Amino acid sequence: MCGARREQSSREETLSTTVAVNVRSSLRKGSWRTSCSNQPADMRFQERSRPVSPTLPRPRVWQDTAAESLLGIAVALIALTGVDALVLETNRWLATVVPRYDPVVTMLGLVVFLTAALVLGSIRLKASARRLTQEPVAVPHPARRRLARLRRVDS
Repeated sequence: MCGARREQSSREETLSTTVAVNVRSSLRKGSWRTSCSNQPADMRFQERSRPVSPTLPRPRVWQDTAAESLLGIAVALIALTGVDALVLETNRWLATVVPRYDPVVTMLGLVVFLTAALVLGSIRLKASARRLTQEPVAVPHPARRRLARLRRVDS
């Protein structure tokens, strides 16, 4: 019985060593996941990778900065709900402003509403920034040329 246990533990150690070596070698080849397929690790990694855009990243405009600021404000608003002293004072103020409803429920509603508004505003700004940077910009012609064309048409 004791010899059988030693043999089994020896097999388990060999198996765990083999698995550890296979994981290390597959990680070295660029694959973050091990698989039992017969494909090389590099092939599996290429199948999962996203296609790379040949264009450069788009230029930043003021809408990008404003959108990121709105997201930062939303995160700060959520973080402020963890400050007990601030929540207590806000609840007292809300109890005087809206006495019919529980101040905690009112504050929860306000936080959800404000956070949603900030996030949606940020998404809208990012979408407009993307539209602005991907559209070709029409360069207006100088006024003299327009006036000259108008005079030619009139004559």
